[in-house]
Amino acid sequence: MSKKPKQKPKVTRTGVHGNTPRPWMPREQVIESIPIKQTEYLWGILIFLGVLGCYFHLIPPSVTFSDSGDFITCAYTLGIAHPTGYPTWTMLGYMFTKLPLSNIGMRVTMVACISGALSVMLIYFCLLKLTRRVVISIAAAGVFAFSYTHFRVSQIADVYSLYVFFAALVVLILLVFRQSRKPLHLYLGAFVYGFSFTNHLLIITLFPAICYLIWTVDKKALFSARSMGMMTLCFFIGLLPYIYLPIRGFQHPLIDWGEPTTITSFLRLITGGIYKDSMFKEASSPAQLWETWGYHLYLLGKQFTFWLSPLILLGLWKLYRTSLRLLIFFCLIFFCNTLYALGLQKVIQGLIDHESYHLPAIMVMSILLGYGILAVYDWAKQVSGIRYAAKKVVYCFALLPIIPLTSYYHQADESRYFFAHDYGMNLLRHLPKKAMVFNQVDYNVFPLWYLQYVENVRLDVPVFSVLFLTRPWYVERLLKLYPDVALTCKPTEPYGQIFSNIINNNAHDYSIYFTHDFATQRDANAPMPQEAVRDGILYSLQGKSTEKELTYNYRGVFDSNIYKEVWANEVIGVYGYSYAWLGQEALQGSNFPKAINYLKKAMEFDKNNVSYYPNLALAYNSQKKHTEALAILKQGLKTHADKVELWYNLAMTYYYMQKYDEAISNLQQALSINPNDASSYDLLGICYHFKGKKQQAIEAIQTSLRLNPSSQEAIMHLGMVQ
Repeated sequence: MSKKPKQKPKVTRTGVHGNTPRPWMPREQVIESIPIKQTEYLWGILIFLGVLGCYFHLIPPSVTFSDSGDFITCAYTLGIAHPTGYPTWTMLGYMFTKLPLSNIGMRVTMVACISGALSVMLIYFCLLKLTRRVVISIAAAGVFAFSYTHFRVSQIADVYSLYVFFAALVVLILLVFRQSRKPLHLYLGAFVYGFSFTNHLLIITLFPAICYLIWTVDKKALFSARSMGMMTLCFFIGLLPYIYLPIRGFQHPLIDWGEPTTITSFLRLITGGIYKDSMFKEASSPAQLWETWGYHLYLLGKQFTFWLSPLILLGLWKLYRTSLRLLIFFCLIFFCNTLYALGLQKVIQGLIDHESYHLPAIMVMSILLGYGILAVYDWAKQVSGIRYAAKKVVYCFALLPIIPLTSYYHQADESRYFFAHDYGMNLLRHLPKKAMVFNQVDYNVFPLWYLQYVENVRLDVPVFSVLFLTRPWYVERLLKLYPDVALTCKPTEPYGQIFSNIINNNAHDYSIYFTHDFATQRDANAPMPQEAVRDGILYSLQGKSTEKELTYNYRGVFDSNIYKEVWANEVIGVYGYSYAWLGQEALQGSNFPKAINYLKKAMEFDKNNVSYYPNLALAYNSQKKHTEALAILKQGLKTHADKVELWYNLAMTYYYMQKYDEAISNLQQALSINPNDASSYDLLGICYHFKGKKQQAIEAIQTSLRLNPSSQEAIMHLGMVQ
């Protein structure tokens, strides 16, 4: 008889006997294909409806700033939006313009609301596929619904909520394929992925993760000629909406970015060729690099509030222990998407476009947060030994969406956002007949496109955007709309030449106006003529300065409950500057009561403009209201303690009150900030003179003259003191 081989005992850290410890490297779990129940589908629909109701409650009543006016106008007129064309968004928006609801702006914005709510529902189903826990899936998807960026992009007429919808749909299809391994799901994913390109090109950042997951599930799919051929075919079928661009291009619509009537122009449009120069440039300094990267990383941490960040880190560990392949898949999405966003050299904080590039990364963070909740659930079940008690813990986590909802509700609430609509109306309605307007920044022109081409407001006024004069289609469309406008050079000439040509050839027939950005963002190639004078919130080329107050509509400007983003604050500052200019004119005309009235109004609009405080103090001092002057300057110093002009004017007010010690003290504070301020030394010498300190007075005034030898006042003061 042959002897049976002896079996080796299992050796563990605790000895021969005992449970085998879990290895440091995780083992891939068996993928179970468990069908979703009807009640789970019902929960997904309820999540969609609940989030959609919240989004609809906060939807803006009309056009907003940024690209909103461009997208709404293109949807309404079936135009071609700025690169990359966005044909899917445009056609969807056009269908929504036919709804018998409210106004065109609100109808098109509903596309963003619905696609944003659908994104939340898809993330719920992704988490349900991965965790098989309904409450956990609801909690994590709800947190994403009210995350800082997604919450806001779902309230504006822009392509980004549809962008994250396609990203979530692609991920969900891949997770289904991971379980089923059916080629049909792979082909469906290829079609959806191709279709998503017709909405936003940034979806390309998902490509490495897609290839990796397919490779881990079925390597043959990437090397089989049949499967690759079918996927390629489905992908290109998904690209069919791009046909819209050349079809409409040949019909020459009102808005026709890129004129995609040739292969070259078509490819340049859909690849965003005009933006390539601004991407992935080397930073000019380490400080600039740190500013860009620091802002983006801070933005990612802010999405769900920093209170929920530990759950994301816990979810990272949980997913690592559960499925290393899935972890790599989601990390590829996160890092590829984030690296693209970090490629931006210039960051305008508060600009929704820069923030929206991170949306797939934010989606991954929400999935990791769901795994973090799952880790807490498993821990509670292990500690208590009672599954029911662990469920109670998870039910508490279902309230997590309340944290970002309450934190970011104010920023997302656009229900009373009239700033863009009112600003455009204020620009147009005071213009005389036969007037034309020039502006520089696109946030200025897009609301005017909406008002003119959608709401038919002041269609008689040609509006030329200097930035768009570089595009021949834009110049040609305006010349067709306004045949009386004379242009004697070709539309292909440099934009500065077109700009000056239009002004020179039409100055006799048109009243020409310029928006405020010509004064704040000077363009050397297209400068505003020096003879242009302030006329309300515009500059007029032919007319005289308007010294009367114009009636403007600025709903919600003084309501602190309405969130003002970067562009809203910009135009609110324009209103303030127009009143400040009226106050300055009244001050020069010695009409001090009127100057005080206008300058106080200017400060109501823009308390951060330091120049308003000294001017208002000067008006008060001119009426010998020194107490009021002191109060307004001290108010300014609470937020602008580093501004020399405020300390100087405070000293000047004390000088008028003959309180020389206080004046000297404030002048010393001003000189500690700027030791080369000649005016402060001059006033310091005068104060020393009236205190009887002749030598100190002479030294101070001589220092002033050394810093500014041409100052006639300092020369006169030195002679007086000597």
